[in-house]
Amino acid sequence: SSGINAEWPLRPGWTWGCAEQGQLGRVARFMSVRGGRRGLDTILAPQVVRFNKRKCPGKVTAVFCGAYHTFLKTDIGTCFVFGLNNYGQCGTGSLEDYYCPAPFKWTKDTKIVQIAGGLHHTVILDDAGEVYSFGRMHYGRLGLGKLSEEEEMNTPQLVGGLSDVEQIGAGGACSYALCKSGIAFAWGMATNLQLSNGDDETDAWEPIQVTGKQLENSILHMIDGGGQHACALITRDE
Repeated sequence: SSGINAEWPLRPGWTWGCAEQGQLGRVARFMSVRGGRRGLDTILAPQVVRFNKRKCPGKVTAVFCGAYHTFLKTDIGTCFVFGLNNYGQCGTGSLEDYYCPAPFKWTKDTKIVQIAGGLHHTVILDDAGEVYSFGRMHYGRLGLGKLSEEEEMNTPQLVGGLSDVEQIGAGGACSYALCKSGIAFAWGMATNLQLSNGDDETDAWEPIQVTGKQLENSILHMIDGGGQHACALITRDE
């Protein structure tokens, strides 16, 4: 996955692009605007992300990017995060931004399979087929029901109404989950019909099934979201 301003080509981990929110994980805050005195090459030329291996053990095997935050997953199951955290989208229990990799503590008895990042929120899929979310709650993107805007969701929260999920996705302000049955669910902002329910006025605060005439007699194999749109891979029953 890739976010708006950071990209990740190959292991062990290289980043380049905008660094102003810490999403590169290797540029200090005081140098994050146009590379500081070292110039633009500091941020625009691909460079390795370095971190303390005693605090961050394991080899990086997967990366997941939101708009302004990045997650690393290692071969021993540990995860690390850096970037913008103004709504708790880094899931560390605080609202502190991270300019270098910080440990992401997964306290469940399961293993993380996939992480999807949106504009200001994050969704996690574990190996039990359950989905968790955290970060900004506005427009229902967390799928946790209608919550008070004063509440902080800066640690993983279980999304109800889902089971046997095998793949997840995140748009800017919405989220998606695909079940093993081939049925997909969506929740969050509906302004541009990105939830595929025919309603562009009512945001979904809890998961709703992705439906539509073009999806009849079809099986979904993959679904994901962009800024204000969604994309799916399907096969039809002829």
